[in-house]
Amino acid sequence: MEVNGITATILAGVFTLIGTAIGHVTTLITARTEGSTELSVADKIANKEIELKELQLEHEIRISSQKYINDANFNQQNFAREVIQNTLKAGSVDEQIRNLRAYANIGLIEEPYASKILELEAEELPTASLSERILGDASYELDLPVSYFEQLIVVARAVGLVEIKEAGGGGRFGTGFMVGDGILVTADHVIPDASVAISGSVLLDYKEQANGTPATARFALEPGKLLIVDRAIGYALVAVSKRSQDGRNLADFGVISSAASLGEKVEIGDRVNLVHHPKAGPKSVAMREGRIIFIQEDRIHYTSYSTYGSAGAPVLSDQLDILAIHYARVPRTDGDGKILNKQGELRKSGSKDPDEIDWIAKEGVSWRSVLGSLQEKLLELPAAEAKLLRSIKGIVR
Repeated sequence: MEVNGITATILAGVFTLIGTAIGHVTTLITARTEGSTELSVADKIANKEIELKELQLEHEIRISSQKYINDANFNQQNFAREVIQNTLKAGSVDEQIRNLRAYANIGLIEEPYASKILELEAEELPTASLSERILGDASYELDLPVSYFEQLIVVARAVGLVEIKEAGGGGRFGTGFMVGDGILVTADHVIPDASVAISGSVLLDYKEQANGTPATARFALEPGKLLIVDRAIGYALVAVSKRSQDGRNLADFGVISSAASLGEKVEIGDRVNLVHHPKAGPKSVAMREGRIIFIQEDRIHYTSYSTYGSAGAPVLSDQLDILAIHYARVPRTDGDGKILNKQGELRKSGSKDPDEIDWIAKEGVSWRSVLGSLQEKLLELPAAEAKLLRSIKGIVR
C-alpha cells in the first residue's frame, strides 16, 4: 500500500468511474442532440464534472481522516501522479493527452502537473516521453553526473554497521555514521546506554567488494571517552577508537559534515537518500527513491526502503547534507491512534508479526534537533568531552 493511503481497490474504482465519465463526455461532444427534452451537451458535461468532483471530494475526505491531515498538498500530488501513471497505461497518445487534459481542467490533476499537461501538443510521442515531460521522472532519476556518485561514495565511507555483542552469544545491529573527530552517531535504541556500548564496535568497510576482500576495519566503541544518549530526542553519540583492530586509521574514513537544518530549502516532496546496512548486510544506498512527506520540529517522515539494521543511518538530502537519523517505521493508525493491519483493520491483540502491519512511512530524528540538543549539553560537559563535541560541524564553538 502506498503512503498516500489509496488502496488498489479504491484506485481501480476511481479510474473505472473516471473512464466511464470521460467516455460519456466524448460521446456527447461528437453526437447530435435528439429532441428538445434532451439535456444540452454543456449540461451533461457539467453533470459529469460534478460527479468527478464528488469522487475527488471523497478521496480528500479519506485522506483527512488519516495521519497526515496537515499534508493534503503532498497527498493530492501523489494522487495526481497515480492518475497520470494509470492514464498512460492505455489508449493511444492522442487519447492519453485528451483524457489528461480533461482531468487537469476539472481540477482532478493539480499543479505542478496540470500546467505541463495543458501545454502538451497532440503530437505522436511515445508514452515514456509523455511520462518524462509531465512527471519529470526519467531525467531526474537517471541523468546524474558522475561527480554525484563520486561525492556519494565519499559520504558513504563514513557510514558503518554497528554491532553490539550480548551475553550468551547474541547481539544487536544497527547503522551509524561518523560526524566528528572520532564521534559516531546512531539511534538511541541501537545504543541505549554505556553497558551496551562497551561491547560494541563499528565496521566501516563492510560492503560488497569486487575482489572479494573481506571487511576488516572494525573500530571499538569507547563510551568511557564520550557517550551521550538523549532518549527524548532519540539519538546516541559515542566515541570511537582512532585505530581499528587491524591497525587502520579512523580518519581515513572521513565524516559526514553538514550544517543543514530543516529550514526553507527542505520541503514536502523533496527527495532523500538513505545509506544503511539493511538486515545487517553490506552497505547499500536507497538513492533518491524516497520523498519527505511530513516535517515537524523533531521528526521528519519520508518514503524510502529500510528494514531492520537500518536504524541509525543518515537520511541525506539531494545535496547529500544530513537531514535526519533514520529511526523507525511509521504504521497506519485509526482516529484513536491504534495500529491497523494491511486490510485496514485493527491489529490483532498480542500479534508480534511486523509484516502484517500497514507501514506507511519512515521516521527520522531531525538533524537540527540533534544539533540543538548537543549545543545545550556542550555547556555541561568536561573540557575533554566538550572539545570532541566541538569537532561536529554545526556546533557553535
